[in-house]
Amino acid sequence: MRNIRHLTHDDFSAWNPLTEGAYPSFSMPEDAKREYFQEVVDSPDLDWMGCFDGDEIQGCYRPHYFKTNLFGKIVPTAGLGGVAVDLRHKRKGVCREMVTRFHDDMIQRGYGLSSLYPFRPSFYRAVGYGWGTKMYRYQIRPAYIRAKSGDATLKHVAQDDLAGMFDYINRNGESCHGMIMRNPGAGGMASFLKRQKAVTLHRDSVITGALTYGFVNVDPNNDFSYDMEVYSMYWDTYADLQELMAFIGNQQDQVRYAFVNTGREDFVYLLNNIGVEGGDNVLWEFIGTGAVSYGMMYRIINLDALVEQTAHRNYNDETICMGLNLLDKTLPQQNSQRVLCFENGRLRIDDNATPQVELTMDVADFSSLWMGCVSLGRLVEYGAAKISDINVLSNIDALFAVGEQPFNTVIF
Repeated sequence: MRNIRHLTHDDFSAWNPLTEGAYPSFSMPEDAKREYFQEVVDSPDLDWMGCFDGDEIQGCYRPHYFKTNLFGKIVPTAGLGGVAVDLRHKRKGVCREMVTRFHDDMIQRGYGLSSLYPFRPSFYRAVGYGWGTKMYRYQIRPAYIRAKSGDATLKHVAQDDLAGMFDYINRNGESCHGMIMRNPGAGGMASFLKRQKAVTLHRDSVITGALTYGFVNVDPNNDFSYDMEVYSMYWDTYADLQELMAFIGNQQDQVRYAFVNTGREDFVYLLNNIGVEGGDNVLWEFIGTGAVSYGMMYRIINLDALVEQTAHRNYNDETICMGLNLLDKTLPQQNSQRVLCFENGRLRIDDNATPQVELTMDVADFSSLWMGCVSLGRLVEYGAAKISDINVLSNIDALFAVGEQPFNTVIF
């Protein structure tokens, strides 16, 4: 009989080989791992949980207690990270048991929405997680950047500067749907600068931009040839964005390519040129500029709680009463029909009301729709959703349309 419990400092010797086996490419010195493990154990914003059979640890995971911008308001959301299963106990139901416990605990805590980065997307789709939005990774020559430095000041971020930078990033994130707020005291933050570098942009001693980055040597025979990895960028105004872009462009003497990771598909309009020298064109005529990937996945774990926590949301002034038939194999309590009544863009759940139309779909796809990651029209076209009256499809689609799709830069 397995038992899932909170890990303590004394469990490091069991946790360490388990995670090393699950994530061999993420190895680090034991002292650094111990420091990280203890940061998480001591943090109020996340935990380590272990799945045991007797005294033997068979798996672990890391629940996060986030605050996230959902449609313009900061609300509590749950996150699942650090899932690992002992190599000897894979495909024995350990992972599914941990995910079930995680969902139960988060529902008990009052969370309505959960998110994660999948190690195996098909598994997390099967337990109800839907696709988030795309990350664009642009591969560009720094010389292609047309921005020039202005009169702002750039500062390298030291350990004592982290709290100020994270405070700025959180303020910036208050205008970005889907952005998870950073907590300087959360596990792993103390070692942030061991994993990446950062600069902040200042005007009149006030931070108005930030950029996190790192360098990768690309030629073992040349210590002065690098690629630059830009992990995230934040800015207040166009002038601030220009300063950050100029910082990247000014590295052209030593940097071969800058890999800029962003949720903005229109990022190319900041460049003088696109394309990768020697890269392959797509379908003969289309120029390759980098890569596109999916990362974060979302799941509604408690619809009632989520509707209450996002009562501020305006569903685009639409008025309609919709019967929602969710298909949820992992949380069967969500399988019954719910009646969502929208009036002038405001939502209330009234299961005694008579619906004008019925929508049937898997909870994974509805989670993506609700977050604004996909249109209902596409889901119906692809057979992922069924609507009882196709004549009101455009009305239902308009309910969930968002100006900007969700985007997040916090990796967990």
